Amino acid sequence: MKDYLKKHGEGNPLYQIDKWIENPEFIATPAFFEDIEKWKAYFKRIDDPTELDKHTIRSRYLQAIFKRRNEDMERIGRWKADWNGVIPADEMSRIIDES
Repeated sequence: MKDYLKKHGEGNPLYQIDKWIENPEFIATPAFFEDIEKWKAYFKRIDDPTELDKHTIRSRYLQAIFKRRNEDMERIGRWKADWNGVIPADEMSRIIDES
C-alpha cells in the first residue's frame, strides 16, 4: 500500500474523477506502455480532429526527445543509435492495421 501511495497518492491532475461525472463519455489516454490494442481502441473512439492533432503533435515531440537522447548517449559512447532501422509512421500504421 505504501508503494501504491508513493506512486499514485497525488493522482493524475489530468484525469481527476470529476471529469467522468461531468462527462460520462470522457476517455482517458492509455498509459505510455499500455498494450497496443488499448491504444488502437482508444484512437478509434476519438472523432474530434483537434484531439487527434493534439496527439499527433505530442507523439512527434516525444519522438524528437527520444532521438535527441539517443544522440546524446551516442556522443558520450554509451549507445549507438540506429535510426535507419526506425519504421516510418505510415509504414507502422500499415503494420498495425494488419495485426
